[in-house]
Amino acid sequence: MRDLSLRSPEYRHIQPGRVLVVAGEARRGSRGTVKPLTFAKGASRDGSGVRKPVVRLNGKRMLYCITLRPLFFRSSRPSQRVETLLHELFHVSPGFDGTLDPMRRHARLGDTFRRRFRPALRRYTEEHLYTATVELVTRKRHRVPRIRGGLPVH
Repeated sequence: MRDLSLRSPEYRHIQPGRVLVVAGEARRGSRGTVKPLTFAKGASRDGSGVRKPVVRLNGKRMLYCITLRPLFFRSSRPSQRVETLLHELFHVSPGFDGTLDPMRRHARLGDTFRRRFRPALRRYTEEHLYTATVELVTRKRHRVPRIRGGLPVH
């Protein structure tokens, strides 16, 4: 993710240290999902009183949570792994404020979503796929705490 934010103009706004990536169940048949962890302007509560949990990792507030389906991810090719991650990050707001970009939602764009996403994917993979693949394949595994109700469980 760090490589992506440094090399790709479409993803330059991404702050990798504020994105939590977990393995778990994604929506419907998706390979992954991205969940905003704040409301507009970083608020943890909206105008009607609905709350989002404040998730902190090593004292830093996380703004997004990407959930990857482990069975798909483990059995997929590195290029598919990169595509899944880029796809989920494509939904992130350009302001990186903990919300999703309303103009990049599947519900709003329908089939147009793929046509908008493909050029960004193609540019990144043609220029940087090797670097991204090496990072995904060789990355050391770290012990990640389980999270229940927004709080790490050790």
